[in-house]
Amino acid sequence: MANELSISDAFKQFAALSPEKREAFVLFLENEPPLARLDSLIDRAAKKTEIRKDLVAAVLNGLSGLIAVVANNESLRRLMVSFFTESGENSPPVHGFDAQVDRILQCEHSIGLTAKAQAVMWGHGNVYSGSRTITQIRPLFLTDLSTNCREAVIVHDLKLQYRSNGSDVSFSLAMSFDQLGELEDAIKRARSKEKSLREYKAFQYLEDRDQDEGK
Repeated sequence: MANELSISDAFKQFAALSPEKREAFVLFLENEPPLARLDSLIDRAAKKTEIRKDLVAAVLNGLSGLIAVVANNESLRRLMVSFFTESGENSPPVHGFDAQVDRILQCEHSIGLTAKAQAVMWGHGNVYSGSRTITQIRPLFLTDLSTNCREAVIVHDLKLQYRSNGSDVSFSLAMSFDQLGELEDAIKRARSKEKSLREYKAFQYLEDRDQDEGK
């Protein structure tokens, strides 16, 4: 998208925020557990800090691929801090901003692990992104059209959207009532499997959404 912010431009706008908002964003990243998708982390950060979502997205997406490299490399981190906090000729440095950027660059747990979780999902090739159904009544006609039509079938068009090789793709399936039930049973079984796996508590399993939703 032409209007997408670069990470350097995002940090310039980040510097213009109030010190309180910047600190709230840093504290969020320092304390937030990783999620299964970057979009989920972006949504939650924007909601919790009340910072513009496009600004949050530019910072987190921009850092997702490099934070694992810089988080524990102090000399490289200093270079990145200098680059992101460099002010223009007529702009004085923002007090405390360099320290906040340095702290953000150390948030490998929230940003880095979320990015890795998303990469694992995307590594499967086709990743679900959305769905909807359209239900139609389709009348059936005899060859002799003068005969009144009383029969019809109900058809459910299931449209699935997914990401494939960085592109948005969709396709549709025509389904009957019974077939919808089969799909529902398969989904219920998958959810039961996840519930069973989570009960083992062998790992800290990542969530895929804001856990405050629906409360």
